[in-house]
Amino acid sequence: MSAGRHARCTALERDSRWAGNNLMLADAQAGRNGLVITKSPVRGDIIVWNYPGGSAADHTTMFGEWEEGRTIFSDIGGNEGASGVVKADVNHRTYVRAFIHVEK
Repeated sequence: MSAGRHARCTALERDSRWAGNNLMLADAQAGRNGLVITKSPVRGDIIVWNYPGGSAADHTTMFGEWEEGRTIFSDIGGNEGASGVVKADVNHRTYVRAFIHVEK
């Protein structure tokens, strides 16, 4: 790469593909549009949450790092809680539906 140029992920361009989390999950499950399911997430990968009583893909956040083994991890997400803020958090993988890796 030449000086001043940066690698760019084209899979997640704004307003380009997904109207809902279920569609993003389906693409990852099929290996389409630069998305793949991973069992070994790295910083920035997408976490798809499946809460009790919801759809298969209720919410998404971004993976930070493993905190305790492969059970507790940090993440950051928007539209969190009643106030809808962006916040970093530490979570258990109980309600994780999938980890999605974004390929360039």
